[in-house]
Amino acid sequence: MDAAYSIDYDLYKTKPTGKVEIMKEVCDKADDVDTRGPYATYEAAKKLAKAYDSVIKALKESGVKKQRTSFRVKASPKKVKAGSAKKQTVKVKVSKLTKVSSKPVYTIRRVTNGQRSKVSINKKTGKVTIKKKTKKCRIVVQVRSAANERCTGLTKSVVIVVK
Repeated sequence: MDAAYSIDYDLYKTKPTGKVEIMKEVCDKADDVDTRGPYATYEAAKKLAKAYDSVIKALKESGVKKQRTSFRVKASPKKVKAGSAKKQTVKVKVSKLTKVSSKPVYTIRRVTNGQRSKVSINKKTGKVTIKKKTKKCRIVVQVRSAANERCTGLTKSVVIVVK
């Protein structure tokens, strides 16, 4: 009989108040039934199951509330030297990602001064590789966590400066 009181209504868009009240009344009446009479116990359990099913059906029809995705994006280091003799790497990190959200995907959104061919990124790890002899430019890296059935999507950007 505890199932009637164990539903977390905060996860759903609406709460079918009338049906919940009926279910709780039926549950309370079922607790008072004399368990020595198998027919009375069976009828009480049947009524409770019917009321419980109507509440669950109404909740499913209303739909589940989606959590908001949240995270922070940081590039390390933010500034890189232009014209370097060696290739350089910058790590873009995501922190405080919501537990139920999708894994982030990293993409290069924009590179200034025609230096796009000298910049690449690993879409899964966020490691930005800048080839040697890259001129001054700005690199905008976009981090996106896609929406899923339990969470909304979110996109954030970070700027890396080649000076």
